[in-house]
Amino acid sequence: MILNTKMIQAIAKLVDSNGDINITDDMTIVGDITTTGDITTTGDLVAGSAVPRVTIGGDTNANGITFGSLGTATKGIDLSSSGLSGAADYWIYNNATNYWNASGVLATSSQLFVGGTVYYTSSALQTQGVSYALFSGTGAGDIIVGVGSNSPFLVGDKNAIGTWAADGVSSAGTANITDVGGAAHGLSLAVGDLVHITACTTASHKGFYRIVTAGATTLVLDRVLAATDTDLTVTFYKDVIGFFATDGTNGQRIMNYSHQNKPLQIGGDVLAATGHSLGGEDVLIGGKLEVNGNTWFDTYVYFAGNMYLGVSSIALMVGNASLRSDSYQATVTNTSFLLDSTSRTLLIGDVARVNKDFDHAAQTNPTIFIHSAIDPDTDNTQWVSFAHNQTDAIIGVGKGVLRTAAGRAYTPNAITATSAGVASGVTTVVTEITTDGDSGLDNVTLAAGVDGQIKIFSVVAVGNAADSVKITPASMIGGTQITFAASPLGRGCIMVYDSGAAGWIVVSNNGGTIA
Repeated sequence: MILNTKMIQAIAKLVDSNGDINITDDMTIVGDITTTGDITTTGDLVAGSAVPRVTIGGDTNANGITFGSLGTATKGIDLSSSGLSGAADYWIYNNATNYWNASGVLATSSQLFVGGTVYYTSSALQTQGVSYALFSGTGAGDIIVGVGSNSPFLVGDKNAIGTWAADGVSSAGTANITDVGGAAHGLSLAVGDLVHITACTTASHKGFYRIVTAGATTLVLDRVLAATDTDLTVTFYKDVIGFFATDGTNGQRIMNYSHQNKPLQIGGDVLAATGHSLGGEDVLIGGKLEVNGNTWFDTYVYFAGNMYLGVSSIALMVGNASLRSDSYQATVTNTSFLLDSTSRTLLIGDVARVNKDFDHAAQTNPTIFIHSAIDPDTDNTQWVSFAHNQTDAIIGVGKGVLRTAAGRAYTPNAITATSAGVASGVTTVVTEITTDGDSGLDNVTLAAGVDGQIKIFSVVAVGNAADSVKITPASMIGGTQITFAASPLGRGCIMVYDSGAAGWIVVSNNGGTIA
């Protein structure tokens, strides 16, 4: 190469005393430039066709590329005309595990620190078969996965089963949707799959649904759609767990969408099969469940095994009542059924009448009503009741009379009468008397009773045929005593207490004399 004077002068202007090249105008380089110093330019530097076109690294302790102010420029590095495309081309490349390729994949073999928000559109965040951790570091910080009213956070199978692109059809007042023209949708859908309507004419249709019937043409969702739309944009997923945002009225939601229509399992060492036909919208607890607060059941509670109530005042709420096990002393445990203070009613009836009104008013004291199997809408008087009115025990009937299924036996109060007097038990129905054999007049006393109380006396044995016996109630209507003369075996009487008259009345007498 032959240089003339002007060329030498031009080169001299470019190179300073340190050996650096300073360019104040645009320069186009067709070949290579190799320098161990700096190249500074206020214009454009256009590299030629050599490969590599620009090599940086002469000074191992200096930054590779440093930009000064770009003024009003909108791009620092513009690769739009580079021709790079696909996973085999790289915008930035270090090695096989650390790169940013032209298909948009950013790969790192170590940690990726993000100081702001990461946005994903339709791309996937994947770990390439290696375990990675998403964490906030050693300082205080939150990791938030943002969801919106129409954008959930899904965990599970990342691949959509399929989509309908603005041509799905809803039918007003039904839960049915079909593909365009009612044609077979051709998708492998099943009961339990997630249906996400992302766009349509009727705004209220947007949201998340579950397939309850998966037909070849018609899909039935879990709830009704209000209007007929012909522009539904729908995406279908299977085997995902969804985290859903509030609708502004209710709370957040976690839901399972199982292609096998099986429940969401919480706990347990292994996946368990449901024993009670639970579906994808249900929850199966794989291990034990502890609830430290109150628990409300809005419908039936079924126990496949025993129901155990502990001794620490643990209550199971049943409607307006509570089934409770109480420890009221250190060594005594009671199991009690405590009724609410509004109705104070426990009703026992046929299960077929579960939604019927038996027409009982609120009770003053806790009362048990037992109804026949007859529909109360046909006859609501076929009942027997049990209560205590704070004075007496009350057995009531709504229709008919109170009968015993067989002969009624009462445990007798057995006494041996003496002339000094022996008290008859006032709380027992029957008192059996044996005379003491002294040939004298024995005496049996009787305290006051309660209104309507019945007392039966009978002489079942005599110590001596000459014995006699009298019964002397504390208060007696029509006399003060009833006497059974010598040889009283087999004799007796029946008395009834009347609280209005304040005394015992002899209503039946076998061989006695009232005086």
